[in-house]
Amino acid sequence: IVRDGLRIDSPETVVENMERFVFPGLKRAIATFDPEAKVKAILDYEAKTQDTVGSAILKTADQGPAMTFPSYGYGLYGYENYFTAYALYPEVMEKHFRLGADFALLHNRAGARAFIEGELPPCIRTECDMTDSRGTLTSIESLDRIWFPHFARCMQPFVDANISIVWH
Repeated sequence: IVRDGLRIDSPETVVENMERFVFPGLKRAIATFDPEAKVKAILDYEAKTQDTVGSAILKTADQGPAMTFPSYGYGLYGYENYFTAYALYPEVMEKHFRLGADFALLHNRAGARAFIEGELPPCIRTECDMTDSRGTLTSIESLDRIWFPHFARCMQPFVDANISIVWH
């Protein structure tokens, strides 16, 4: 796996990539976030998608255009190196989740606003593979400590707007 020109071959290169590229990218995204443009993009996407499926199907919003939140990065780095970094460098993972939630909070405020302004069905579907048939991919204790607080914080705009969240 190569990310940003960096070969991901150890937990340390996962951390290096996050610190050199991912964290600055998230900070830029936060600094340049345009809520008006995001609301418009969400409403345009939802209208176009509803037109595509037709009036016989009620399309509800899903993760991506209307909502985001921090999640595991194993898809970017591979399971072994990512989860080893998760175990060895929890402070880096917490920073990744924190910055991701800082951005997601801005995004999700715009998403909740789009639901209200566009009179969209008050239901959104989300997904994040955090388990397999044996249980969670990381300990519940670590999730309680470094992920759940950030997840809850960035999802609050949907909760406040009475939008049901369906977890895949």
